[in-house]
Amino acid sequence: MGLKENVLFHPKPVQGFACNIVFIEEPMPRKMKLSEATDASIAFMEKNIHEFRVTERREIKGSNGVMMERVRYRGRFLQQGVTSKNIVYVIPLGEDRLLSITVSGIEATPDTQADEADAAITKIKLIK
Repeated sequence: MGLKENVLFHPKPVQGFACNIVFIEEPMPRKMKLSEATDASIAFMEKNIHEFRVTERREIKGSNGVMMERVRYRGRFLQQGVTSKNIVYVIPLGEDRLLSITVSGIEATPDTQADEADAAITKIKLIK
């Protein structure tokens, strides 16, 4: 509990950009469904990321049975900036907390780096 903007970087940068993972924990209204929390995250990104588009949205189960939603998306940072390819995992923590884990890369980032993050994130065991 209490995570905020904790960042991990991949050790092999591509074109000067290291694929990174950001953990953010935040309050979630009680009894909000996972799909509603994900809808809210997507709506926020649609308003704040240029050329935002979802390329995949899927509910998956973590290693200890916790359900999460994985959303893969593309966007452009700054209007004439770099195209990014990202994945956000939306994970409920109990009834009133939400954990978002975002894996960010640039278009040139190898898919293997996202696959490594995916394997690690789905193995996370959430404890109270």
